[in-house]
Amino acid sequence: MAISDVLLPEFDQEMAGARRTLERVPSDKFEWTPHDKSATRIGLAGHLANLLAWTNLTIAQDSLDTAPGGEPMPSPPVLASVDELLTTFDGHVAEARAAIAGASDEALMQP
Repeated sequence: MAISDVLLPEFDQEMAGARRTLERVPSDKFEWTPHDKSATRIGLAGHLANLLAWTNLTIAQDSLDTAPGGEPMPSPPVLASVDELLTTFDGHVAEARAAIAGASDEALMQP
């Protein structure tokens, strides 16, 4: 059995739970922060929605240049609504799932 075959059921379960969390973000409280030094609720939710964008990079590359060509990597877009959160999250989930499903055991075992 391929490693990806073992990973994907858990991935699907975790992504379903993460999506339920994003669905419940109250749009009237986007600016709330859990702590004075914390990001806003919409900022934290946006981080969750965009986090999976790293999956393809992690699987496809052996290293990461955080300043390609001397320029910093672009920041993810600021998301302004629950619909934007869900659309972004769903797109990244589909891309991440495809990357995991298409990865060989050898690629997944790389340090």
